Amino acid sequence: MKRIFVALWVLALVTGVAVAQDRWLHIRVQELDQADDYISINMPLSAIEGLLSNSEIDALRGGKIHLGDHAEIDGLDLHEVLLALRDAPDSEFVTIRSREDSIRVAKEEGYLLINVDEKHGDRVHVRMPMEVVDVLLAGEGQEIDVVRLLDALAVLDGTDLISVDSDDSRIRVWIDSDHAGE
Repeated sequence: MKRIFVALWVLALVTGVAVAQDRWLHIRVQELDQADDYISINMPLSAIEGLLSNSEIDALRGGKIHLGDHAEIDGLDLHEVLLALRDAPDSEFVTIRSREDSIRVAKEEGYLLINVDEKHGDRVHVRMPMEVVDVLLAGEGQEIDVVRLLDALAVLDGTDLISVDSDDSRIRVWIDSDHAGE
């Protein structure tokens, strides 16, 4: 009985250390309507990797997302766009300012930045490390290797990937080493 207790204690200790060193994906969604709904997801990247690499659901098979027809939008090949952005020097690629909105697409200090600010509406900010862009380009153009993508994200700590603020909701997606995402 003592051996089992000691073995379980050591296993818990080792597992705790492994989890503490892991990176966590955090997603917060807060609906600002009268219901004031709130969603909080905190998952270690290693657990997500295990779940997704064994899934066989629709476009997700064997740890890869098969894009099919979704690799193009209105005749624009997303793979080619990302390739051009990856190989370009730091720059501001698209800037649109009007009375109603502001859009900015840029590459700065190793990040692809996409910012959309509507005067009376949503504010979307995407900050994607270029290492993630490299992973997105590594597939055969029609698929994304989720395991490689999670490995690329695992180097991040405290980095916001996506934030959306609108009149009715707030969304934040980030990676860090804190299991609670505080």
